[in-house]
Amino acid sequence: MFLYQQYFHFDYKNLKTFLETEAIPFFQKQGNNKQLSIFYIDLATIYYQENQFKKACLYYQKGISGIGIVKNMHVVTSDKKVQVKFP
Repeated sequence: MFLYQQYFHFDYKNLKTFLETEAIPFFQKQGNNKQLSIFYIDLATIYYQENQFKKACLYYQKGISGIGIVKNMHVVTSDKKVQVKFP
């Protein structure tokens, strides 16, 4: 967790890489869905800020689904227009 805080506060450019290669795989192995959901939402925010809306929506979906707020959510994308549907 300390490493995550270091990346988050001091090395934002590499945060995406850290989340994808270190934090998310580690917490997947641990089965810690709450922390994993937080990291997915952090990663989604990074993709959103990079205008990669489809990836952002997919990671938001993983984050939200992981904490049990929404079990069935579908993401529809079309040329930077994004709709989130809750069935």
